Amino acid sequence: MRADLRRAALVVVLTFLLGVLAGGCGGSSAQPIRIGVISDCEGPFASRYEGIIGAAELPMIERGAKLRGGPSDGVEGVSIAGRPVEVLPGCERWGDRWTLVAQLRRLVEREGANIVIGPPFTGDGIAVREYAKRQPGVTFLLTSPEQSATLKQTAPNVFRFSVDATQMSAGLGSYAYRTLGWRRVITVGEDDPSGWPIVAGFVAEFCSLGGKVAQRIWADTDPAVLSRIARKIAPRHADGVYFAANDVQPSRPFVTALGRGRPDLARSLVGGASMLYDNLDPQMLGVVAVSPTPLAPTPAWTRFTNELATRFPQADAPSYLVFADYDAMKAILTALGSVGGDVSHGERRLMAALSRLELNGSVGLIRLDSRRQAVGPVFLGTVARDRSGRLVVRELRVVPSVEQSFGGYFSPATPAPSRTHPICSRGRAPAWARRPAAPTK
Repeated sequence: MRADLRRAALVVVLTFLLGVLAGGCGGSSAQPIRIGVISDCEGPFASRYEGIIGAAELPMIERGAKLRGGPSDGVEGVSIAGRPVEVLPGCERWGDRWTLVAQLRRLVEREGANIVIGPPFTGDGIAVREYAKRQPGVTFLLTSPEQSATLKQTAPNVFRFSVDATQMSAGLGSYAYRTLGWRRVITVGEDDPSGWPIVAGFVAEFCSLGGKVAQRIWADTDPAVLSRIARKIAPRHADGVYFAANDVQPSRPFVTALGRGRPDLARSLVGGASMLYDNLDPQMLGVVAVSPTPLAPTPAWTRFTNELATRFPQADAPSYLVFADYDAMKAILTALGSVGGDVSHGERRLMAALSRLELNGSVGLIRLDSRRQAVGPVFLGTVARDRSGRLVVRELRVVPSVEQSFGGYFSPATPAPSRTHPICSRGRAPAWARRPAAPTK
């Protein structure tokens, strides 16, 4: 009798253990893949928070996911290889590294994020890279345009599927040198780590061809200060002015004041894309600027902007803060699909798939270099008149395959962009500057 009882008890125990193991295996296969998305919800771009999170969720919605409420409430109804995919929104304070680290730790260490996307602030790129080194089994996709985050002291689990801030100015230095015939230039940029690299790309390209920088002027975002700077720039000091207009620094006060002393701005001014949209008036006719987003319709860009406007009208599609998140999420979902949702063994298969991925992103074809940094297009545009005489922005040229080093001008050993770096020196020009960029058809 006792033997029978022992055998019965053993059967019960074995049955229980088999059930636990089977349940564990089944549960493991259905464990959600968690993707954290961090953006600014307390700083100057806080009003864009929902739109940025929405842009990151859009690739999931394109796969059939449904919003639970607002974008920051997450999505439901999307899976990869039978595993549900969850979005874990993260909120940081713009420019506050402590809030960023707190969000990284919450998402990764407490909520079990397998992947983290963001955030957009330039200085945050290095903080994410350094945290990623302590979490080698988690995949990080940067949306910060900080150059050094992928150029220097790289981490094998950090990827970026959008051009950095320096790459954003590609093509403009060679346009100024070859088409406008400039040999001496004055640069004007925002005096902080967000503004320095945008000027650095122009300087690297222009100087590699033989151009000289007569003066580097740094300013804040005060419109009165920018107007005063523009009025003091005399035509005799240089052939032209490069104004690194970005989302933060207003361009209209500067351009208006500069135009009073230089009536033909098309021959004496180039700059960033926001300069075009902020100043659609006759004095800007023919002025050329550079943009990280297409300035003419393409199937991918049109589909992205239309979907974004329909679902998240609060989002600003041309902003780097938005399309970089969309392309990062699209890249991670594509890579996850190629490995069957496998995030085991330190996510090695996923990271290898990301490294090899060529992404048909919102702005065009993106591939990664050996440091897992995007090589992709940027776009030159100009102010023109359409057939009815209205002022419009017309895409002038596409600069393809812009890589991070600018033909070797930037490297892991060179100083990071600053008020004085890079130095202006002639050398091997980047590939796109050695030949004319392809005109838009």
